[in-house]
Amino acid sequence: MKTHNNNRRWNNHRPERRERNRDDHNPTKTISPLLADVVRIIPFGGTEEIGRNMTAIEHKDTIIVIDAGIQFNESKTPGVNFIIPNTHYLEENKHKIKAIILTSSKQERVGALPYVLQGLGSPTLYARHYTREMLENHLARFPHLSAPQIVPVEENMSITIGDFIVHFWNISERSADSLSLSFTTPDGEIVYTNNTIVRPEDKKQFAHFENRKITCLLADSVNAEQPSKAPTFEKIVEDFKKIIERAKHRIFISTFPSNIEHVIAILDIAAAVGKKVVIESVPIKLAITIAQEIGLAKSYLDTIILAEEMGKYKPNDLIIFVTGAEGDEFEELIKIANKAHKLFTIENGDLIIIAANAITHNQRMVQKLKDNLSRQGGHTLHFKANEVNLTDSGNSEDLAELHRILSPLFFIPIQGCHYMLRVHADIERKMGTPENHIIIPDNGMVIEIRENGTRITNTREKVPTDMIVLDGISIGKVKEVVIRDRETLSQQGVFIIMCIIDGSTHRLKKAPDIASRGFVYLKESQELLLEARNIIKTTVDGYLEKNKQLDIDRLKVDLQTVVGKFLLQKTAKEPVIIPVIIKL
Repeated sequence: MKTHNNNRRWNNHRPERRERNRDDHNPTKTISPLLADVVRIIPFGGTEEIGRNMTAIEHKDTIIVIDAGIQFNESKTPGVNFIIPNTHYLEENKHKIKAIILTSSKQERVGALPYVLQGLGSPTLYARHYTREMLENHLARFPHLSAPQIVPVEENMSITIGDFIVHFWNISERSADSLSLSFTTPDGEIVYTNNTIVRPEDKKQFAHFENRKITCLLADSVNAEQPSKAPTFEKIVEDFKKIIERAKHRIFISTFPSNIEHVIAILDIAAAVGKKVVIESVPIKLAITIAQEIGLAKSYLDTIILAEEMGKYKPNDLIIFVTGAEGDEFEELIKIANKAHKLFTIENGDLIIIAANAITHNQRMVQKLKDNLSRQGGHTLHFKANEVNLTDSGNSEDLAELHRILSPLFFIPIQGCHYMLRVHADIERKMGTPENHIIIPDNGMVIEIRENGTRITNTREKVPTDMIVLDGISIGKVKEVVIRDRETLSQQGVFIIMCIIDGSTHRLKKAPDIASRGFVYLKESQELLLEARNIIKTTVDGYLEKNKQLDIDRLKVDLQTVVGKFLLQKTAKEPVIIPVIIKL
């Protein structure tokens, strides 16, 4: 395996630079012992958010972990690089962990591995060929880690792992980066899938389940609220071809680097219609290189050109990939929209295809991006248009079709925010699944299949789910007060008070100084600052008169209280107030 160079911003963090403080975790509430005839399912992430996917299935002396993904930073966690699953329960039971199975190479499924692998006892990893190659490249950036054993698996394979027989399958033969799972238990099959688009030609992929009891289905819910069926891969490719053929100027494309089959399809279309492709994206270059090494993609020597060669071709002969690292897919487009890109600016008539989902927390940013591109003369097609909807997540009718084929006894919606899970559960109810056969999970919920596979229950027990984050160079819980202060700083600003006290006279040496950032514009707020300075002076003088001994911490609290009330009354804002007291 070759080592590929792909310097992603978030990959610069090295977990060896810290030791997780075990005191960060709340003491684990004892979870009831697992009975011999019970199968336990615990989602550690991915059921309250997009990303951070991790689920464990436990039976007898075996735990199999499915995925170990990250969740990219949200506005509610300012300063945090990304969030990983809380694996405290798994660490306490690592002697039972027999495998971690990776269902895709997306960072939302594999990104947390370098940070949790050692704590879980470095179990054997299982992944498809393409995912394995991408994963080895990812883990190579963490030299302190011993290279884990990664067992390659492919569709229609079955392997005994501990107390389970695991069947690896995939709904769509076209996808090289998707893996679905089935766990054989004494009471039937437990099926796990994040690929939920079923086409007539794909139904042969379900042959393994003929005449088998499907005890429980866990299925992706991201597009559950979308009506009808998701567009077929062939329809997407057909529409992409029409778009590319009709383009009268340059085409910029931003897509998920992990959607390798879509990237290859675009390259094939470009080659077929005589277009040239510029790849201004390190992640996509890496994905194509690996796909070519394993025979998934052909050589595109006559299609891919260097950016320096663009001048040799007419604008309508050019397709340009501008995709940042996963989690920052829009980074390059934002630079272009802000006229800050080193190579590209938008010209009148350029077509921009955003084939990447704007997840909940960055929708406003994406709308602003599209506005800026439009102001410069660009025409934008976003992912919500059917012609560029690149996804493996099925819409409502796809999910209903999946149910009709598998006819599961029990159902657990996974992968999505709570509302998405609830919509998916509603679809299942309409298909005839009884209410008490459906569990809508939260992260950390302990779910058990009991009584010889005839009952599913939420045990009301819960494993630790405190947020674990990569924050700078440390990993652990970010205290609530820290996050709250960061949110306040980002929204309300900071107000700094500087007081110098003469130790010999027990008086202020000079009038207090004030500095402010992100709160008010000082030059236009002189009256406010004068009032604040007088209040600060009065507060300090009053404290010094009443107290013969200077308690700097106590004085800081008094200043924060008094000045905070004043600023709130005058401005309706509550900045972070930082008093600096110096005794000379």
